[in-house]
Amino acid sequence: MGARALALAVLAAALARAAVPTDGWEFLAKGKPSFARTAFTNQLKRTPDDARSKVGLGLAELALGKPDVACTILLEAIQRTPDDRDAHLGLARAFLLRARQRVATGHQDDETRFLLLDAESQAERAAELAPEDPDAWVVVAEARLEQGKFDRAETAIGEAEKRGLDVARKRRLRGELSYFLVASGAQEGGEEKFVEARDTLQALLREDPGATVIRLRLGDLCHAYGKWNEALEAWQGALVVEPFDRPTLDLLLTYLRAPELRPRARVVIESVAAAAERVAGGTDPRPAYAIMCVGQCRLLDRDLEGATLQFKRAQKLDPTLEVECSLGLADADYHRQRYDEAAAAFLRAFKANRAAATTLVVQIGTGPNVSAALQFLARRALEKGRKDESRDLLAIAVEFEAENARLWNDFAFLCRETGKAQESWTAYSKTIELAPDNPRFLNDAALVLQDYLKKDFARARQLYERAIAAADKVIADATATQVVRDAAADARKDATANLARLPAK
Repeated sequence: MGARALALAVLAAALARAAVPTDGWEFLAKGKPSFARTAFTNQLKRTPDDARSKVGLGLAELALGKPDVACTILLEAIQRTPDDRDAHLGLARAFLLRARQRVATGHQDDETRFLLLDAESQAERAAELAPEDPDAWVVVAEARLEQGKFDRAETAIGEAEKRGLDVARKRRLRGELSYFLVASGAQEGGEEKFVEARDTLQALLREDPGATVIRLRLGDLCHAYGKWNEALEAWQGALVVEPFDRPTLDLLLTYLRAPELRPRARVVIESVAAAAERVAGGTDPRPAYAIMCVGQCRLLDRDLEGATLQFKRAQKLDPTLEVECSLGLADADYHRQRYDEAAAAFLRAFKANRAAATTLVVQIGTGPNVSAALQFLARRALEKGRKDESRDLLAIAVEFEAENARLWNDFAFLCRETGKAQESWTAYSKTIELAPDNPRFLNDAALVLQDYLKKDFARARQLYERAIAAADKVIADATATQVVRDAAADARKDATANLARLPAK
């Protein structure tokens, strides 16, 4: 081979080596989960049965803050390779993160409890598969701490220490134990217990200033004891270093409810979003949640253009934030009097994930405002002849005003008028539960049974009779206004006529 040919061959080999994509595991190790996700996805396109790449993809999704997606992928991977330690440990961490997100948004329920139990069992399985590795025992300890199993958590910490847990992580776990022991008795504990726990965590931070987990727990402790500004300060100190802790961001959103805390919370949220973009940058989707939170701050300040920009940026970075960003855009469009766009965005958000949308509205304390907006949009849609749209908007509004009988009545009426007879009866049942002496509501509820569902006529008869009796009482009430008595008389007339044509059985 001549010199020129040899040179070309060497160049071709070098180019070939340069064209080989970096392994997904290397990207994970370098803290680049979005690149890892792309690498694992491409690998699975080439070899769909590659179980290790499936595990890697699940771990990449987890690192990107997508525990739900990670759970699905890792459960599939475990079905293929039941003894993959990384899969079990990743699944444990995903369950734990999902549980922490639920706790942060106020969901202390059976689903949260089961997630924590699953996290504990998956971590224990990972510990069996790698007996000399402390990492799984760390997750076991964390899951037990969240469940309040303090003695068993202490045992797990001891197991991790036996396997060579480094000093820094040992301190952090002990700090978490101190936090949970005190926080579990926050309602009974006084200032003395708070000060003792705070001093313990601050001492650990002096020994290990980079322990963001301890700083987060310090914030959680202050939050549990109502030390709001101290909580914000501690959380900010942790999140500007590691800005992707979504459960803490969820807690920060609740601070936007209080006008006196909102400016300080906004400063913290904006600093976290800026830090997230510095750490990640590019097309990495991880900063998107913090950017969405900034959008919520701008929205509450009525900076509608600024809020819209943040929501659009967040959704472009992370399309899975459809619920959060659609809700924000809906609110912004409503206040800009772009009513059709607002109605479409509200419906899009709740269709995508009703539970998540409701949770976010409750978090930031805008339920009454959202309900009022939805009722306005529903009336507007009805005026334009869009009954289905009006019904769907009211179906969301009742989520936030569950004790509003008139709202339930309006929703029930629209269900009836759009062919949703069973849904109408369910809504009327709620209406007459809330307002058991309203003759119009009683008559209309009975009418659905009689003419639309064509069943339970005995129940319908009972409701008509109650409507007539309730109307008589209102008509005889000298303190009632004439308008109220006239409405009762109309309801009585309808109930009497309907009762007369009610089948005997």
